Amino acid sequence: MAGTRLTLLRPAPASAATDSFATRSGIRFCLGGEEYYVAGANAYDLFTFGSGSGDTEAEYMDKARIDAHFARMRDDGVDVVRL
Repeated sequence: MAGTRLTLLRPAPASAATDSFATRSGIRFCLGGEEYYVAGANAYDLFTFGSGSGDTEAEYMDKARIDAHFARMRDDGVDVVRL
């Protein structure tokens, strides 16, 4: 089969994993080998902050309001956001 190439993929060595990577143990999340609980929020309307007209990024999305909203969520203990 001319032109066919087989590439073998090997898993990354265990040392590549860091303590900041979330894993699971059974039904629980773990971070750094310890159980980790997340506080999440849905922010489906986050990108509707703005004037609502014109160029989508420049006028429809007010980046300062989005940053302020994320800051408020962080202050409330939210560490996971679904958009």
